Amino acid sequence: MGNHYYLYHISVGGTMRKFLIFLLTLIVSSCAVFQPKEKAKPGLQPSEKQALMKAQVDSLITLGIQAHANGNDTLAIESWLKVMNYTDTIPDVYNYLGVAYQKFGQFQEALNYFKKAIELDTIYAEAYNNAGYMLLYLNQFKEAKEHFKKALKLNPNLERARENLKLVNQILAGKLNWQVFSLAENAQKSNDLLEEINGYKKVLQMDSTYAKAHNNLGVIYFYEGKIDSAFKHIRLALIYNRDYPEAINNLGYLHKEFGNYDLAIRLFFKALTLKPRYLGALNNLGEAYYLKGETENARRVFETVLELDKNNAVAKKWLEKLNSR
Repeated sequence: MGNHYYLYHISVGGTMRKFLIFLLTLIVSSCAVFQPKEKAKPGLQPSEKQALMKAQVDSLITLGIQAHANGNDTLAIESWLKVMNYTDTIPDVYNYLGVAYQKFGQFQEALNYFKKAIELDTIYAEAYNNAGYMLLYLNQFKEAKEHFKKALKLNPNLERARENLKLVNQILAGKLNWQVFSLAENAQKSNDLLEEINGYKKVLQMDSTYAKAHNNLGVIYFYEGKIDSAFKHIRLALIYNRDYPEAINNLGYLHKEFGNYDLAIRLFFKALTLKPRYLGALNNLGEAYYLKGETENARRVFETVLELDKNNAVAKKWLEKLNSR
């Protein structure tokens, strides 16, 4: 949830638990149809019955994941609820249901599912993070903070929880208006570009210093070909938050596009200093080196990306290009 837009060619992937975990997601539910448990075929041995049940459960979970990926959360919920006909002991299924209900704005229902996931798996860091985020929407900020802290204790590398902890600390310190933040989240989830732009403009009318709105608006303007407006808003984002890695990366990207490679490289390094393992900035850095003619530096950067993410398609593409020279 609540992604900071950044300029790069993004590929989205992941499986099972990783697939449905969120930071601050882009912000009817159908009635689940519960079918009776399918009776085992006559003559099946216990091990065969178990294998059949596992196959049915796996199929329903996969169907739900595919439906969620395609934006059909009604079908996703139906599929995951049907898993309960066979077993109610899979923490991931409850976490998935929480994610889906959150997308419908049913925050209390989502929270209940995340808490059930935690009950079944007390070291499920992602479920703690997700429950914390629902508590934000329910204005239970102190309890949300405790959930984010617990998530980080369980998994210190869970970047989403780290960002959420910063967010709730800003809210508790009075440095961030939750209403403004929520409005920005709603703008971001819009499928209509004009609505999204107008949403960010409303945010900036309420709080002209809200860096994330400036950053995201700048990215939208860039892709619309409004380069002056893109530079303006990304620079404003950095005026109001000078240590904003996504905005620094985006400013570097703009300079790279206009051939200012030395400045772009410095900006990408600054973004990486603030946010290590920032793959988008690393790939941008590699491309800037390539365009500047420093091919060995480019190669080292893309190899580093693949050390962090062996399936990174962008780094693979650039290395293939370098190897074909």
